[in-house]
Amino acid sequence: FKDLAQPHWLEKRFFHHLLAHLKATTYDEHDVMDADGTISPERYIKLREIDGGMNPTINMIEIAWDIFLPDEILAHPDIKRLQMLCNRVATFSNDVFSYEKEVIKLGTRFNLVAALEDSRNLTFNEAVHEAVAMINRENEEILERRQELPDFGDDHINDMVEKFVL
Repeated sequence: FKDLAQPHWLEKRFFHHLLAHLKATTYDEHDVMDADGTISPERYIKLREIDGGMNPTINMIEIAWDIFLPDEILAHPDIKRLQMLCNRVATFSNDVFSYEKEVIKLGTRFNLVAALEDSRNLTFNEAVHEAVAMINRENEEILERRQELPDFGDDHINDMVEKFVL
């Protein structure tokens, strides 16, 4: 990475997100439980946005395209929202597909589907349906927002943003 990335990107973006991800992986299901012992879907979602590993992965888009977006562009609310949505779609799709391994084989309830089952008293099918509906809504929002990207007043920046959200 050192040869491919600008020092600022490596230190302030990638390492920042990687360290947050690694720290978040030390939490367990008790850290996101409600008083009744069920996993709070809201707290679970917030933790999974960090521990799922998607933020450092999203950072890699810049390396893949050989682009480096200015910090103020990445801080723009529209770009931040797209990153968060991308993170959630990938992370929660993983939760749906890994339910058998995580919940049935390993016995953990640290999974979006399980959190929905427990906290909302849903059947497995209802919880999967709700998780997939959530993923689909967020995917639809990505597609809508990609069509409405702001004009940052610089063709080079606009081209980089277009690649970043492709």
